[in-house]
Amino acid sequence: EFIPFLFPAAILGIRRVLEHRSSTIPRLLAVVLISVFPPLSLLLTLTIVPRIMPHAERAPDVIELQRRVVQAIQPDRSVAATFEFLAPLSHRERLYSLHHIYMGRYTLSTIPYPAPADLDVILINTDDHLTFHTRAFYAPDNYLRLQKLLEGKGWKLSAHLDPFVAFERSDADPDHIPFPTLVTIPEHVPSFRGRVVQEGTSPVLLRGFSLAPKDPDDATDVTLYWEKTAADAPEFTAVCVLKGRNGTISRVRLAPGSRIWPPQSWPVGRIVADRHRIRLAVAAPDDDEMEMQVSVEPLF
Repeated sequence: EFIPFLFPAAILGIRRVLEHRSSTIPRLLAVVLISVFPPLSLLLTLTIVPRIMPHAERAPDVIELQRRVVQAIQPDRSVAATFEFLAPLSHRERLYSLHHIYMGRYTLSTIPYPAPADLDVILINTDDHLTFHTRAFYAPDNYLRLQKLLEGKGWKLSAHLDPFVAFERSDADPDHIPFPTLVTIPEHVPSFRGRVVQEGTSPVLLRGFSLAPKDPDDATDVTLYWEKTAADAPEFTAVCVLKGRNGTISRVRLAPGSRIWPPQSWPVGRIVADRHRIRLAVAAPDDDEMEMQVSVEPLF
């Protein structure tokens, strides 16, 4: 968000130096700035672009769902969103960047950022590297602010296809609308479907999974059953490949807890049901013996 200010600042600074009456040192400084600033800008761009590139790997139907949801938001409704949604929504008066709410302060500042009380819609890309990344605005306790944002205001889950999740505030009585959590702790351990192959070592283990009946558009809810074995288990991204007898059924990057109910908030030694929504690439028969291959990708 500072990029639009860097180039005008550099140009004005160099012009100010060149206008200085003395000759040698200011002009030498201007030459140094001209020599250093362009390659430095290129270097910064090259470090930012790789964070954005994984977004291009999303399925077209996820991008299409996001487009439809954004277009359907009424102009008078207030929105908080991760970075990619800010540009198409920039014409509205009440638009908030979610990373400020997530951090709880302004960028490069210690000034608190109060969560807006008038929010109507929340749009989150859980795979947004510019928000949920240790070199960006991530911190282990930031999820608490997102949980607080969804408490007691009649929020409901309005759209979901990983990594996209949207919440909308309903006009109904908040006391009669259940808290829109995607993570639960089942009283009884369910029977799992298929088998799990987890690569590497991790303090969070995938114990099983289940699939709901698919919709006509080949989307379905998949529930991942995790067990945290250590209290200091960090947040991560799960790269999941679901396979059946007909080949790969789904390949997707999932954020356990959808960045709002992450592993650091789970109890140790309990099975946690983590619900997601995915698109199936091929049909999966009801009696298909499935295999979930999962690898853990840290947030750095």
